[in-house]
Amino acid sequence: MRPRPTLRAILVSTIATTAVAQDASETRDRRPIVQVTGIGEGDPVVLRWRPASGQTSTVQISTRTVPSELERPGIDDLDPEVVLTGFTRPPIEKMWTIDGRVVRQNESSEAPTKVRWRVLDAVARLVGIEETRTATTPPVEAESAPSTEAPPSSTQENDAVARAIRLEGVINAGLEGTKGAAITQIFGGAGIAHAGTSMRLEDASRRAQFEGDVLRHALELIEIQLPAEPIGVGGTWTSRWTRIQNGIEVEVVVDATLRSVDDGDPVAGRVARSAEVQIEYRRRATDPEAAPRAADLAEADGRGRVRLALDTPLRLDARLVETPPGIAAPGTMRPVTRIRATTIR
Repeated sequence: MRPRPTLRAILVSTIATTAVAQDASETRDRRPIVQVTGIGEGDPVVLRWRPASGQTSTVQISTRTVPSELERPGIDDLDPEVVLTGFTRPPIEKMWTIDGRVVRQNESSEAPTKVRWRVLDAVARLVGIEETRTATTPPVEAESAPSTEAPPSSTQENDAVARAIRLEGVINAGLEGTKGAAITQIFGGAGIAHAGTSMRLEDASRRAQFEGDVLRHALELIEIQLPAEPIGVGGTWTSRWTRIQNGIEVEVVVDATLRSVDDGDPVAGRVARSAEVQIEYRRRATDPEAAPRAADLAEADGRGRVRLALDTPLRLDARLVETPPGIAAPGTMRPVTRIRATTIR
């Protein structure tokens, strides 16, 4: 297993490995493949995205990354006590507010539908150190290793706060570049699966590209790929696609289970209006040895719950949690990222 990168390596990788042009990224992204693996129980219903033209919505999407010793954190678990010393990634939360609109070229059922999002605002904040960030600390050029014999000294704590604040500034600079970004999702005429997600940044800096990639990945997971066949509660399906993240090619595999669904619209042939889906996903670099640091940042295992409003796909409601791949050894601290999507209006 490759060693996890240090804070300095993360910053270098963030800046240096995302220099792939956006047009090249979209060209290399591959559309999802969806396969049913179990039909479930009860009367099957059809799952289809059926957005009507003119719908609008404002959504907040956040990612919250904190260190944790939990081997398999749950989506509703409380975050552990914040740790700053002895850990290379300070606890950080990123938040985007996006505004969306459904656009249809015509009302034909076979016509593709576009959902166009615009990033209204984006900001990052450190988690859990509001009381200590007011301390005056000198610039720090290198990490101070915590003592193994006693609790960290106030100097070490101040050094960790100073490093965390500097990283917060770096991340906010990247998020600033995502403001105004245009995100387009294309849904096929049958509504089986969205055909892809593209993003255009007003700021083409590498930092902005990196943070924009985080947002685009979250949207791809939340707007679930749907199976072509009717399916019942307990039914399962797998979707996979390849995309560019952190400047490298990664494969995303999502295993989905239908947990609940309404009876469907009988007039429309038992097409469901709403559903709740549980997902487990894994993200892997297709050639991790080509860029080990970028692969370490991109790869993850995750799980979560997504509530679907199939007539109004702009109403996003999801809770996901992801960790680095594999099982952590007991007592090992590693980053846990919680992804949330909430519709504001």
